[in-house]
Amino acid sequence: MASPPLPNNNELSNVNHDLHIFMPLISACFIGLLIVLFIRIFDQVFTWLGIEAIDQLDIESGQLTAYHPSLTDDFDWSHEPMSASNLWVSEIFNGFMAYLAERRDPGLSPELFEQVSPCVSYKSLGATTLDECVICLEGFGDDEMCRVFPVCNHVFHSGCLDSWLRNHLTCPICRNSIVDRSPQ
Repeated sequence: MASPPLPNNNELSNVNHDLHIFMPLISACFIGLLIVLFIRIFDQVFTWLGIEAIDQLDIESGQLTAYHPSLTDDFDWSHEPMSASNLWVSEIFNGFMAYLAERRDPGLSPELFEQVSPCVSYKSLGATTLDECVICLEGFGDDEMCRVFPVCNHVFHSGCLDSWLRNHLTCPICRNSIVDRSPQ
């Protein structure tokens, strides 16, 4: 019985090249899994030993409760409140979301839409550099109502720009601000 042919050098170099590409990715995933596993084991050991009593959010009632698993003989693990590590991650996430909410531009009120940029038909604008709205990616019809961003003169469907300006104060294309942010 003949043995299978040996791979040539070109095939070996392709395999070696593929390993160099995927090895760091595989290693990073493996290390991530080990870290998550270590955190879960560490958390469960402290929970089982009852080393610390921590205030945790009771998800069902929405109230803070003291949790002592070592004092409960018939503890049902399926209804376990958030672990200390999950509570910590939740607090960090909530803090980050509050920070983002503070930094978010309030947008424009609907009353200011008409003052800032009145509606005009696309045909009345004459020649423009854009033939489609970059918010919805649809083309402009000659009779469609559009708005021109006042700072940079980019053109958008009126409904698209109205929705955009409720949450943003910048142009969707060039990010020029519609309000003057220089210190007074």
